[in-house]
Amino acid sequence: MGLRDEYSTIVKRLMNEIDSAEADAIEKAADAIATTVNAGGVLHVFGAGHSHMLAEEIFYRAGGLVPVNAIFDSGLMPHSGAARSTLLERLPGYAAAIMGDHETSAGEPIVIVSYSGINPVPIEVALEARARSLVVIALTSVQASAAARPRHPSGNRLYELADVVLDNHAPPGDALVDVPGYPGLRTGPVSTILGAYILNNVIVRAVEKLAGMGQEPPVFTSANVPGSAERNAWLISHYRRQVKSF
Repeated sequence: MGLRDEYSTIVKRLMNEIDSAEADAIEKAADAIATTVNAGGVLHVFGAGHSHMLAEEIFYRAGGLVPVNAIFDSGLMPHSGAARSTLLERLPGYAAAIMGDHETSAGEPIVIVSYSGINPVPIEVALEARARSLVVIALTSVQASAAARPRHPSGNRLYELADVVLDNHAPPGDALVDVPGYPGLRTGPVSTILGAYILNNVIVRAVEKLAGMGQEPPVFTSANVPGSAERNAWLISHYRRQVKSF
């Protein structure tokens, strides 16, 4: 079996594990989101470094919920300087400036994405979210996080601060397969694939719950579908005050 086949096999196995092991957590996360959206609120989502891609995955997305407030900060994104973004994610106090730009309402859910769950910025976003009485949903690797030393002065890990933990089941180090002939060298990172799979499961279930509440779910239609522009524009205008990045 080549590395590609090995990688594909492990990814599929981990997805099957998630379907079983994370079913209850996915249900709880979806319920929190559907309840909030049905009451006129929004879902908040945050990720630093590569994790910001998962915030983007459920924001302004064809087939995704409209009321999603993605909390972006250019300093934490690799395109603004990869090494610099790592340093900023480890900087205590940086999260206060980020969260200060976003209005939230008590009871709204926030998904905080961090594979390791040990760096100061996602920890402080979680602490601030708890102070605001938000429902904290952590998307993280519990195994990798438990094996690593927290970098925040409090000693907290992200999953320890969450109301709901979505475990992506990625291993320590993230990469899945050994490179032959080079002991200790691994390739094939998996946390982004599994994270996107989990989050889209959550959104699909939340949309299903909203439909069951008798409300037409506020879901984006692809901009490439005829007639979608007017509907999407109306939905954006409806939530513009609550979604900063619109």
